Amino acid sequence: MRKIKSGFVFLELLLVVFVISILAVVSIPAYSDYLERAKVTEALAISQPVQQHIAEYYAWHGRWPENNAVLGLPEPTQWQGRYLRQLTVNQGKIELQVALTSTELVLFFTPIIDSSNTRIVHWNCHPTEGLHEEVNPFLPSSCRNR
Repeated sequence: MRKIKSGFVFLELLLVVFVISILAVVSIPAYSDYLERAKVTEALAISQPVQQHIAEYYAWHGRWPENNAVLGLPEPTQWQGRYLRQLTVNQGKIELQVALTSTELVLFFTPIIDSSNTRIVHWNCHPTEGLHEEVNPFLPSSCRNR
């Protein structure tokens, strides 16, 4: 009677390890980029109501709010976000400091009034000067270097 071998051959195990390592090499950088984008998205989501609040303030008062306190907002460092370090309002402009893995990203939102003088506010978004190439992949298309 012949004895039947059971179990894996060493070569099969090596093949499985090789395939898993290739998958890890491909997926880890993609996940890292996804995580950085999620950090920026969190900060942008927190800033949306602030943008609306600033636009309403401008519509009522005809001028930009000087700081967070004028809008009744928390102090710049008191914002509750996992990756948002600071949200500062300065003369209507919003400065977001976001903690990325490799750097501290600062995004600026500058209000622009519609040229027809209807007090409609549009927002211009741009990162800190000199960081465009490093952070562009993580930014939404409206904030990317054009």
